[in-house]
Amino acid sequence: MVEFTLKYMHSKWLNYWKNSLSDSQRLQVDFEKEKHFVLKEFSVENDDIPFNVAEQLFKNREYKYNIKRGIKGISDPNWILLKNIDVLISVFTIIPIADHFANSKSNKPSYPFWIQAILNRDGKLLIPEEPFPLIPRPYLTPSAGKAADFIFSDVDIVDKAAAISTNGIKNWKTYWEYIIRVFEEITQQSFEEYNILEYRINQEIIVFSPDNEQGAASGIINLYQYFTELGKIPKLLSNLINLKLVEEKEPQEVNTYMDILAKHLGQMGDEYPLSITQRKTLNTYLTSKENTVFAVNGPPGTGKTTLLQSIVANKIVTKAIQGNDPPCILACSTNNQAVQNINESFSKTESSLDSLNGRWLPDFKGYASYLPSNKKPLQELININFIKLDGSGTFKNLEDLNYVDKANEYFLNKISQYNGNQYSRIEDCAESLQKEIVSIQLVLEEFSKVWKQYQDAYQSFIRQYDMIDDKNVYVENDLINLSKINNDIQWFEAVEKSVLSYFSNESFLRKLGCFFRFKSSLKSREIEVNRLFRECPVNHDETIYSNQNNCLHACDIQIKILKHIKTHLKKWNDIRDHHQINNNPPQSEKELWVHERKKQSSKNQSPCYFYDEMDILFRHKAFQLAIHYWEARWLIEVKDYLFDEKKDSKGLNPSLRRWRMRSMLTPCYVCTFYMAPKFISYWRFDRETQSWANPPLLNLVDILMVDEAGQTTPEVGAAIFGLANRAIVVGDIKQIEPIWNIPGKIDFGNLKKNKLITEDQENSVFENYTEKGVLASNGSIMKMAQKACIYKENQSKEKGLLLREHRRCYDEIIAFCNDLAYSGQLVPMKGKKGKDYILPPISIIHVEGNSIVRNKNRYNLNETEAISKWILNNKEIIETNYGKVENEVGIVTPFVGQKLELIKSLRNAGLSTNQMKIGTVHALQGAERPIILFSSVYGEGDTGTMFFDRDNKPNMLNVAVSRAKDSFIVFGNQRIFNSKTNKPSGILAKHLRL
Repeated sequence: MVEFTLKYMHSKWLNYWKNSLSDSQRLQVDFEKEKHFVLKEFSVENDDIPFNVAEQLFKNREYKYNIKRGIKGISDPNWILLKNIDVLISVFTIIPIADHFANSKSNKPSYPFWIQAILNRDGKLLIPEEPFPLIPRPYLTPSAGKAADFIFSDVDIVDKAAAISTNGIKNWKTYWEYIIRVFEEITQQSFEEYNILEYRINQEIIVFSPDNEQGAASGIINLYQYFTELGKIPKLLSNLINLKLVEEKEPQEVNTYMDILAKHLGQMGDEYPLSITQRKTLNTYLTSKENTVFAVNGPPGTGKTTLLQSIVANKIVTKAIQGNDPPCILACSTNNQAVQNINESFSKTESSLDSLNGRWLPDFKGYASYLPSNKKPLQELININFIKLDGSGTFKNLEDLNYVDKANEYFLNKISQYNGNQYSRIEDCAESLQKEIVSIQLVLEEFSKVWKQYQDAYQSFIRQYDMIDDKNVYVENDLINLSKINNDIQWFEAVEKSVLSYFSNESFLRKLGCFFRFKSSLKSREIEVNRLFRECPVNHDETIYSNQNNCLHACDIQIKILKHIKTHLKKWNDIRDHHQINNNPPQSEKELWVHERKKQSSKNQSPCYFYDEMDILFRHKAFQLAIHYWEARWLIEVKDYLFDEKKDSKGLNPSLRRWRMRSMLTPCYVCTFYMAPKFISYWRFDRETQSWANPPLLNLVDILMVDEAGQTTPEVGAAIFGLANRAIVVGDIKQIEPIWNIPGKIDFGNLKKNKLITEDQENSVFENYTEKGVLASNGSIMKMAQKACIYKENQSKEKGLLLREHRRCYDEIIAFCNDLAYSGQLVPMKGKKGKDYILPPISIIHVEGNSIVRNKNRYNLNETEAISKWILNNKEIIETNYGKVENEVGIVTPFVGQKLELIKSLRNAGLSTNQMKIGTVHALQGAERPIILFSSVYGEGDTGTMFFDRDNKPNMLNVAVSRAKDSFIVFGNQRIFNSKTNKPSGILAKHLRL
């Protein structure tokens, strides 16, 4: 059951994010989905609109407003008449000239400038609460991958315009004068004479009344509303919001791994074991508590997807052992590329265990299901599991009596091939598979137990066995040297015999003298006995020599210590031999790296130490067995389900049953944040309002996995944490930042409205909120997760666990990213490119000339020509050594205008640009290519700060360079890269050796 806490401050944040999300929806201005009107020959300077238009706008808005409240018709006495409604008005339309857009992806009109207003029933326009105009984010630079081709202005310029005073606004006339001043500040042109090259300005007005609860974010907005109305906040969401300092703990150390060996039970693939920092991260995660936010800092190429696979696999096995409900894991991102990557990774894992590999159900693959919108075309869903909101998708075909009958026979045949047993009941198959999984768990527990006993014995040995030689003499291959131990045992046993012999044969007179404590007699005895102990391997008390019993007792103690360690060493060697394990558990991270470097130098990725072997030999098999166990459970469950009259109902219990049954086959569900609340919900009838409500399924999701969290804004991502019991948040604040749709001015307004900030504390509190990552204008879920995570590594500035091993790029390429963004913490694992390379690992091709700015966008024709020529000149060598040039070369540039010119130039050169990755860094985030070309665009004569040096942030160049597996080549004027500065371009210059 999800634990709840009620915190007043937290509810303020939920309202703030809900309002921010509503505002961002308005800023996107998707008017085509709403009832709207195009008014020609109409001036917005007037404070009214045609009465018939106002009447239609009110009629449409009132209908939606009342229907949401369960009021079904205007004849209903409870029908609510609205006095005012919000409207948005586009003051002109930008029409592209066809010739210019021949090479563009879009030739649609653009609507970059909207004013807000309040409309009354008489058609009069009133001053809005927020007078600043709305400028949809895609029309502003810096732009994202799917930005509009038309650029209206820049985010920083718009922020400056937001500082224009609104004090003089008293009526519609002064409001319009304010709008004109803002427009001129943003465009540096007068409103009357505004023009753009290669575009036509249509003087037409578009007006509509926005529905703030509609659109892509409606599910998230409704989820915020649900939590605030409920008055309770789920514990995980509460922990994410917590702005207080939380305790800091260090991650699990290597010497604790054997204690938690049996917590890590499943591994999805067996081609490669986990890396050192993946294992450290996973082990720390497995020991963290429920309702915790666990942050993972994942630089490029460090195996984030493999880590997520391991978490999923482990949960699948753990739940199979428990035998109750299957796991339900939700993987979310705002980045569609990240969503696709996760889904593909859970669909393509293979196993070397032939008899267990693949699904034991016909025509079914993968371990994840994609949750797309109903509008997603079917051709984009080929060969992947998916479920749509309308119920269509993969499971519609599986939940069929004919399929189930065929699947039963198929499964029984598969399990028979695996273990040679003939089964007639699926229930017996499930029980057999579960027992085998449990047996693997017991093996891991036994390894842990025996090793701990050996370690205890070893520590006792070190403490008690006061050896003369260095203790390293007693260690061989990380274990006690058995030969040395046996030699010592034999020595003490021989000494025991010699002591007995001496005292038996000692003369009567010496015995008598020793009895009466004569010094001469005692001294003679000590000399004789001392000879017996002359080669003793341990330091010992020489006072024992005068007494037989003391001598024998001393020998007995040493023999017991030696036999004790020998016994536990034998147990450890026996269990290793029995299970064919070649290595021992390393005791330090330094020791792990020694093994890893050996593996790297030999180019051999096979298991080289104990934990590798556990992954490949036991955990992977446990995962495969668990997958088939859940298939058996599904076959049992689906038989009853198909005869359930309520199976298609969207009520609470039928919905939970459906999710849990489908999770037996695909325990991981992958979607964007926008779709998650629409799927993880059910329908119930609210008797009080006589309407249908759509509350969330709060107890369904075991784990929320967030990928590319550095790109997710707080208002988009935070609410989804209320759906899960725990979260693992993976991202990198040093790669692409979110596209913030909320300007700082609107953000300030929302903070004040929700009493999260006051006039007298604006700057200090805003800076504090900025640092914690909670703001819609500059925050991210990754920053929030870092602050909420209790773990921090000593060498890291940010909290959370850091993945360090980089395997994508050659060392020379990732060395730049290491210097630029990661303070040298990344460990290059691919190696240097070598002297026989086809293309250099990191280089620059000098291009003379300056950039051109047109319509607020920058481009450089000299660079587009140079890039086209270079690709044509190197096409043969690229395709000989890699593959089709369009699939092997990616091109990154800071500007949309340059992207369009590159597409035009490459098409003219005969290349298929539809297959190529060309664009801003957003186009290649989450992707990679052997060769990346970077068009810097700027020239020596250009003024101002270069875009990739803004605020000295490493993000853009970090992403651009780390996309290149083999070669990163800059095309640009080399004089703009100054190696004497510490700007990102200066650091790049050092690696370009300018």
